[in-house]
Amino acid sequence: MFEKVETYKLLAELRSRASRVGEGKLNILLFGAPGCGKGTHSEWLKAEMGLCHISTGDALREEIASGSELGKKVEGILTRGELVDDQTVLDIVAGKMARNPKAPGYLLDGYPRTLEQARSLDALLAEKNSRITAVLYFKASEDTLKFRICGRRIHKASGRTYHVVNKPPKVEGKDDVTGEDLMQRPDDNEQSLVTRLKTFYEQTAPLLDYYGEQHILNTFNADEEAASVKRDVQAVLKIGGQQ
Repeated sequence: MFEKVETYKLLAELRSRASRVGEGKLNILLFGAPGCGKGTHSEWLKAEMGLCHISTGDALREEIASGSELGKKVEGILTRGELVDDQTVLDIVAGKMARNPKAPGYLLDGYPRTLEQARSLDALLAEKNSRITAVLYFKASEDTLKFRICGRRIHKASGRTYHVVNKPPKVEGKDDVTGEDLMQRPDDNEQSLVTRLKTFYEQTAPLLDYYGEQHILNTFNADEEAASVKRDVQAVLKIGGQQ
């Protein structure tokens, strides 16, 4: 079992590691199949380390809500039912970084998804005299993913997440804070999960190789409880090592 790492020690170590890389940003990528617990770990990494969380889905919605020209472009693309092209997604990510220049680093979730996007991100960071500090891959078995996904319930307005077994609401089917109805995402079912996993593994395998060759890839057993995985993440980042 890894030792408990105080947040200030973890942050100090990461700053020391990142200070050797250009502007000293702590740029961390999160990878994991649907249901791996990536969202749970992104929350504590963001809260405890002050990192700017960049989820491409959220970033796209924020850009649309801002009413910017880029946001209008994205809205038009989505309205037509088309996929947002790589350059537009990169522009969104770059914009999010530019709006948070004082953040100690960036926590990227859901991006990059392809090798081309990974190389574009590297180029963007290189322009800032920076780079990716660490890649965290949360690897879980298909049985674990199926259990978590099929039992997941969400409060749509806030994004609060529950699980019918592991994290049930105080009142069945109701959000703990507002009392409003919880919902199950349309694709949170076994049939959709098979398709989503196939796509994820096809896209992710080349990226894992890419970052593995750079010696910044860290793999965690996401079948374990979240608290145990968190301790592993803290320990690996603290020592800057590999698993």
